[in-house]
Amino acid sequence: MESAKKSGVIDTVRWVPDTPDQALPGTVRIIEQTLLPSELRYVNLTTVEQVWDAIKRLAVRGAPAIGIAAAYGLALAMQHSAAADVPAFMEELRRHAAYLISSRPTAVNLAWAVNRCLAMLDQHADSAPGRLKLLLIEEAHKILQEDIDMCRSIGEHGNSLLPQTPNVGILTHCNAGALATGDWGTALSVVYVAQERGLSPRVFSDETRPLLQGSRLTAWELHRAGVNVTVISDNMAAQALGSLQDGCVIRISERKWTTKHKVMSQALEELEPAGEKALNRECDIPTGGSKAAATLPWSDPPPVWAAQRKPNYATRVMKEGRINCVFVGSDRIAANGDAANKIGTYGVAILAHYHHIPFYVCAPSSTFDPTLASGELIPIEQRNPDEVRRGFGKLTAPADVPAYNPAFDVTPHELITAIVTEHGVLRPPYNQSIAAFISALKPSAAPRQPTPK
Repeated sequence: MESAKKSGVIDTVRWVPDTPDQALPGTVRIIEQTLLPSELRYVNLTTVEQVWDAIKRLAVRGAPAIGIAAAYGLALAMQHSAAADVPAFMEELRRHAAYLISSRPTAVNLAWAVNRCLAMLDQHADSAPGRLKLLLIEEAHKILQEDIDMCRSIGEHGNSLLPQTPNVGILTHCNAGALATGDWGTALSVVYVAQERGLSPRVFSDETRPLLQGSRLTAWELHRAGVNVTVISDNMAAQALGSLQDGCVIRISERKWTTKHKVMSQALEELEPAGEKALNRECDIPTGGSKAAATLPWSDPPPVWAAQRKPNYATRVMKEGRINCVFVGSDRIAANGDAANKIGTYGVAILAHYHHIPFYVCAPSSTFDPTLASGELIPIEQRNPDEVRRGFGKLTAPADVPAYNPAFDVTPHELITAIVTEHGVLRPPYNQSIAAFISALKPSAAPRQPTPK
């Protein structure tokens, strides 16, 4: 029995029944992501403790993927339950649910999937425990299939924001692809759809310290899919986003040119790249960096030119690779649009804002948490300091020096150009667009946050 339809990318989380024609019993099969990119290994999880451990140590990671894994983990935990009646069954189920939710606090999809399963069984309180076991695995299959459909839909909506030109440049952070979801991913689904449509996107993937999800996972899966991907270290993002080159568009604010200076009078205008190059050769105006003004190297007296970037300059002209936009995923989005994502995302958003590059967050409806007014209320997971001090085994800092290792940061909504969901694109003001979006969702898809008792 297949757990869900497939689109042929990567099966990150799946249910594998012991007998092909029966749903139960079975195991949860995941990709052991801590071994990538060196080794692609599938492992079968046979206990709820193994599922908890896989989520905790990032063997399976990404907000949608751990939600799917937790749903299957519930089915796994309960498939051999010896509960004699429904109250005993539900009490045991709630213990396992709370245990799974405790594995990682920030990604809201985890609690959403678990609470959805609990709410579904509450509607079948008159069923026998054997029937409840089947309903659990069926609900987990539905969550996976909805995620697969969601991935494709986010990719379609996200592509409406891309320049429809070949070699479109996209910067991404961490991994929001097939390895983080049930199928194509959230942010990387935009890339896969663009590739499918012949746009041949060029992706710059931040390596994403300290655990290098961008270089280990994003680069691995995109390269495997034939996408043009380049890995950059996190501190290269500013250079990739903001470096000027010959041919940049500048705005000229000096109107008067004299015959003595070999120029002619003209109105305020924006020059095309070829004209700017010619101007550089004639007048030797320096370009590059953050220069906002340039003085012509003449005397008597030198005319001054104020050169400033067009508001959309960085979406058109970049150094190498032409980065047009940033697409990232999210683990939790507050009611006002503040979005938690892998540590380092906030810095990328600041850089994109400074360079006038659109910054898009891609997330399914299950990632929204309308119970939190702002990102200040999002719980941030603090991970083992040794992930910083001795990442992948080698000591890179003194062993007795403290290390600060938050797994996530929160990007303020003011820095987010738009939020791409499976149902469309949300725009500011987010407190209004998110409220309308949540209210329009079907009950099964609406976020449910209470922790099971």
